[in-house]
Amino acid sequence: MKSIDIISVPVSDQQIAKKFYLAFGFTIVVDAPFGDQQWIQMGLAGGGTTITLTAKVAATDDPSARIDVGQIEVKTTAGVMVGRGTLTNGTLTLNPIRGDLALGKTDLIAHYTPKDGSFTESQSTVLTQVINAASTTTLTVDHASAQAGQPVTFTATVAATGGTPTGPVTFTVDGTPGDPVAAGPDGTYALTTSSLAVGTHTVVASYAGDDKYRTSTASVTASTVVIPATITLHVDHATAQVGTQVTLTAAVDAEQLAPNQKVTFTVDGHSGGTGTLNGKGEATWSTASLKVGPHHVVASYPGDADHAGATSDSVSVRIDAAPVDGGGPGSGSGSGSGSGGGATPDNGGATPQPEPGSLANTGSNASGMTTLALVLLGSGLALTSLSLLGRKRRARR
Repeated sequence: MKSIDIISVPVSDQQIAKKFYLAFGFTIVVDAPFGDQQWIQMGLAGGGTTITLTAKVAATDDPSARIDVGQIEVKTTAGVMVGRGTLTNGTLTLNPIRGDLALGKTDLIAHYTPKDGSFTESQSTVLTQVINAASTTTLTVDHASAQAGQPVTFTATVAATGGTPTGPVTFTVDGTPGDPVAAGPDGTYALTTSSLAVGTHTVVASYAGDDKYRTSTASVTASTVVIPATITLHVDHATAQVGTQVTLTAAVDAEQLAPNQKVTFTVDGHSGGTGTLNGKGEATWSTASLKVGPHHVVASYPGDADHAGATSDSVSVRIDAAPVDGGGPGSGSGSGSGSGGGATPDNGGATPQPEPGSLANTGSNASGMTTLALVLLGSGLALTSLSLLGRKRRARR
């Protein structure tokens, strides 16, 4: 509500003037006789609280006598006119009064002016009128879910039409009120606490109100406090051949951890499998289906009503291909000094393989042709063969 001083506007036709101001959103505050004239007071619609002021005049020597003549003016002690009118059965009632009184406390005085000399002027004692507007309180929390010991801040904002409330706010946590909190530099009220117990809490912010603004409250059921948890991941074989079973073990460290909860294992960003926590807080997952190549595995604990969730660091696992078989027994048919022929006991039946980058003699045939195989370094394959032609030497007699 805004305070609006009374402005007297002389008009030649009250009815036309009244219609004019009504068309601009004004409302009639007072429309009552004033002596031999009509007193019309108008104000902005919705301008403030509606009150009723009643002034009574009585004779000093005979309080029961009615005084029906004279006028009453009601003003603030600062001289602002609130209303006026003529007496009816010794009483003047002003209703409604809109916009003439500012928010807060206002001291009012009624002044009686007799119409003739039958009575003397008189003035009432001071009446203190309090006018206040509605306020609205909103409450927010910075962490709807927090870990035990983590600071949580509740912020209350109080607003009102026509001004800014400045009275204190009291925060009540789970039915227990705290000390009143004054507004901060930004006009908000804050409560920060790190002592909330594990569980869900309800907080209420109550604005106490003052001479200008009425009380208001707001509540929030939030800040579920949980026990922090950590999870570590281990693998029994960081390197394994394809098809070999690999076992991963996740260990969850948290107070009051309940068993039989699930832990999810993720391989290279994709779901791999799950394990169930035992009484020690451990969950395992085994797999033999990892493909050849490097892999990254993480374990995730989703948490529960009393515990926060957690995700482990990544663990690396490398899967190697199975070794390639070197081939069957050798079957060279040459009769010279080559190394072909059947397998020997020393190499388990496998054909001897030349060293990379060497020349291997694969034998000679009956015509005396000798064949050499050139083995390239690192290829493991005979990519080029070289035939050398020569005649057999005859034995000396």
